[in-house]
Parts: sequence; C-alpha cells; structure tokens
Amino acid sequence: MANKISSLAKIFPQDQVEDFDFSATNTQKFVNTKHPVFAEKVFRDTAQDANGLRIRAYPSGKAVYFVEKRIRSAAGGAKKRIICQVGEKPVAMARKEAGRFIQWMASGKDPYIELKIELEKSRVYTVGDAYKIYMSDRKIKDSTIERYERQKKIISFVHINKKSDWKDIENESQIINTNVYNRNTSNLKSLIDANLNEISSQSILKIHINITNSHGHGDNKAETEGDRVIQFIGHLYDIAREVINERHNENYIKRNPTKIMNQGKGHWNNPGGHSTRRNESLDTKDIKAHYDAIMSLKTLKNTPDLNNKTQKYVNKPIPGAVRAHYFLRFLFWTGWRPGDVATIEWDQIEIEDGITTISWDDRAAKKKLKQGKEIYKIPLNHQAVAVIDELREIKKKKMLAVKNGYEKPTKNYDDEHVFLNVFESKYIKPNQHHYEVIVSKISGIRHYPTGIYRKTFLTYGNGLNINIYTLKRLVFHTQNYFDVTSGYIHTNREVFKETSEEICAYILSFVEPKKYKHTKKTKSLSNIRIDKDIYDELTAQFKDKAESKVSDLIRMMLAVKALHPAIYKTLDSTTTENAKFEDADFE
Repeated sequence: MANKISSLAKIFPQDQVEDFDFSATNTQKFVNTKHPVFAEKVFRDTAQDANGLRIRAYPSGKAVYFVEKRIRSAAGGAKKRIICQVGEKPVAMARKEAGRFIQWMASGKDPYIELKIELEKSRVYTVGDAYKIYMSDRKIKDSTIERYERQKKIISFVHINKKSDWKDIENESQIINTNVYNRNTSNLKSLIDANLNEISSQSILKIHINITNSHGHGDNKAETEGDRVIQFIGHLYDIAREVINERHNENYIKRNPTKIMNQGKGHWNNPGGHSTRRNESLDTKDIKAHYDAIMSLKTLKNTPDLNNKTQKYVNKPIPGAVRAHYFLRFLFWTGWRPGDVATIEWDQIEIEDGITTISWDDRAAKKKLKQGKEIYKIPLNHQAVAVIDELREIKKKKMLAVKNGYEKPTKNYDDEHVFLNVFESKYIKPNQHHYEVIVSKISGIRHYPTGIYRKTFLTYGNGLNINIYTLKRLVFHTQNYFDVTSGYIHTNREVFKETSEEICAYILSFVEPKKYKHTKKTKSLSNIRIDKDIYDELTAQFKDKAESKVSDLIRMMLAVKALHPAIYKTLDSTTTENAKFEDADFE
C-alpha cells in the first residue's frame, strides 16, 4: 500500500493542502490519477480570472468544477452549484461558466433553473416530435391512427444526404426516397428527423413532387397521396406551433412552410389539395368480365414453377385470394364502404321474417337528428345474403373440425369478425389493391379500385329513379348525413329490401344477361296524377329534371305534415282561388 501511495504522489501530491492556479496541466492530473486525494477535498482556483471556480475532488478519482455562493433573496446560506466534471470542459470555459453562475446567484437566480431554460430554448424540435404532440392527449379511432401512421411512414421514406440541409433543397434530385431505392441509409437523414425550423418552403415543394412521383402504382403518379402527406405535415406544424410557442412564450417555431402550397396556383396535384370525387362507375360492358374475375378468386391457385420446390398453393386455392373474393363480392352487391364491410361482426347480422339485416350502432347520429334511431338496420339483397351464408358455413365447418380435433385452432379462429384476414387473427384490410390488380389481369379489362362498387351501386340506383334518401340508406350513409326532411320519411325494411333487390336485378342483367332480364319498376312523371298546368309549369322550368322536382315537392310536403300539421292542413285545402298564406304562417 505504501508503494502505491508513493507512486501516486509523483503524479499529484495527495497531501496537497494549498489552493492553486487551475492550469490545464494541473487539472489534467485529476483526470489521469485514480486516487488524487486521501479524502474528499475542495480546492480554490487562485488565478486572477477564476470567477469563484472551485474543484471538489474525491478519493474515487472523481472531481467536479463548482461555485459556492448565497442566492440573493433565497432562504438559507450559500448554495453549491456544480458546473461539470473536471476534464469535461477546458479550464477557460469552466471559469467563464463560473462567472455566469455567480452573476445569476447574485441577481437571485438559481443557475440550475436558468440552465434548464436555456436548454429548452436551444432544443431542436423535429417532425417526429411534432407527430408525438399531434397524437398525444386525444381520443383517436384505430382506423384513424392507422391512416396517420401511414402518413408518418411515407414521411420517413424521404431522405437527403447527411451533409445537406433541408433548407437548401432546390431540386428533387437531391431527395432520395427509400420507398423506391432500397439502399443503406447510414449516410442519409430522414425527413421525420428534420428540424422543424430547417425545412424551407422550397424544400416542401420538392418533397411534394418526390412523394407524388415515388408512391404511385405502375405508370400512375400518387397525386392524391402527395397532396395528403403535405397536408398532414401542415397539420403537424400547426399544432406544434401552438404547443411549443406557448411553452416557450415566444415565436419558437417561426412558420409553417407548407403554406407555400396555397400561394398562387399549380402546386397541388388536385384543386386545393383535395382529391376530386370520381363520378365514374363500372362500365356496363365491363361488369360481366369484372364480376367473373372476382368469382375466379375463390379457386385461384399458383401456377406450378419447376424451379421452386417450396412453392405453396399449387394444388389448393390461395387463402388470401379466397378472403378477397368474399370481401370484394359483398362490396359488389351492397355498395358499402370497404372500411365498414371489413369490420362487420357476426352479432350484427339478424334474420327476421326471412329478411337478413345488418345492424349498426348509430347513437352518436341520433343525438343530432330528431327522428334518428340508435340502431341503424340495413336489409341485404339475395346476392349479398349468399356471401354471408357461405362464410357462415365455412366458419361452422372450421369450428366443427377444431372441435373434433381434425384441425389445430389458430390464435383467434373464433374471431367475431365476418371478413377475416388469412391469419384469422383480425379483420381483413379494406385496401385490397393487390387483388384489384389480379382481378384486372384475369378480366382483361382496365383496373377498377375497390371504391368503384359504391359509385356503381349509387349510379345504377339513381338511373332507376330510386329516391336519393333510400339510396343513401342502402349504402349506409350514417344518419349524420341525413337532412331534416329525410328524417321524417319512414321507410320500412320491406321497401328497402325490395329496392336493393331491384338494383341487384339490374346489375345481374349484365352479369348473366341470358338468365336475368330487368324490368323497370319505378314510376315516371307521366305515371303520376298531376294537374296539367302544374305538369306544364314543371316541365317548362326544370325540363329533364322535372321528375326529380316532383319527388322534392312530395318530400317537402311530408316534412311539413310532420313538423307543422296546421300549415299542412291549410295547404291541403288550398287552391289557387283561396290561397291566403302570409310569412307569419311559416314561423
């Protein structure tokens, strides 16, 4: 032990009792020596510009710079405030920091608090930080979270060289999108990690172009996706500015660079960045080929490949194709939204008096509509019922096979959802782009997106002169979207069923024209008993829209009858000879 102490003394005298000038050479000895002192000891800096700097050394080898002074107006005596460990900063910097600490304490400020404020002010907030703020303290549906996560993922694909700055992006070629280029990102930095104050308006324009060009399918550009991502980044900026600027009580996040998209014209892919609603539907000449292709998914197998000995689903149908078949087929015959269909559960399906209905909880809408209903029921036509019946039989056989030990139960084989994914662990994904493409290849016609079935059902229903409110209910427009007039029109399920079957029959006349012939059931204007002078006036004013105007008048009268019985009674007995309405009658 004596030899150890003797050898250490040559490096730094352990019996040092006097304060000394904290030169770089002397202070470095605290870093290089394992045991610089026998016991904890404090040394003062004797240099002229010391600013009260001190070193506290410990036998363990640790040594820290600190200052000691009473904080003005604070209770208690002198306070010790550590600056850093010895060796962490040069002596000159430690002395400068000691001067700052002493000034703060003399003016009644605690250096620790002031440093925390400075650290917060110098903090860099990234796009990722803005996303966390955007997602926190909110109730968000799972489907919405999935959409936000998709936008975040697309943002994370956008990269530039590590040595570049986002504010200097002037050309799309400076951006590397890893959605297209599968490359090492060690020398790249992602947009998700970019400083919010570093992203310029010019770089936003180029990022928008890059996403549009990089995330399309085939020759198609991702025009809607490009707009949505930039809009999403704009939302992140808006909420980040509100939260962060309020936190710092100053204009910390200086601007929202996505505002450039609204300056002038031509930046957005779609007008105002809002995707235009497609008015197209399945062409009648394509219906048979398209539907036959959907039906063929049920038995779709992989083509044998002699070079692939591990190839699956050569002798039996591809599970994913079978699942997609039932999902697309149900959409085809109902016109419902893919997201709504994907989440249907078995306990929503009811059969009463031979009519199969699907029920939805619509209590939120009921609060907004006087005549709204808590449970929203929609009857299915026989083609949609056939899909449900087949899936019910599959589930029944599956349950029986598991019960008898013929099959091992999957993780969630008894899932409550009707349309399961291939793993039978959750409901099917609403986006079935992969099988949309396969349907297009099998049919030999153009590619139709999944949403086309809704537009087709509504378009053909409108062509059959079916009441618009009835159509909306058939394709499950929640009651939130009904107006007051429609709320007073009560249509029973038999009428809904009959109407759905009429549209179904019309589509079937194109699917199997030899077997099914459609007969139009709806009445035209000429079938309605109406005074000739009114008929002539309607035709003169509205021309080809005269028929729909008659329906509007009937709906208005039904609403008046329910809302204002007295007014309706007067209207009912009114003729051109005794008309006597005044403005006060309608208040």
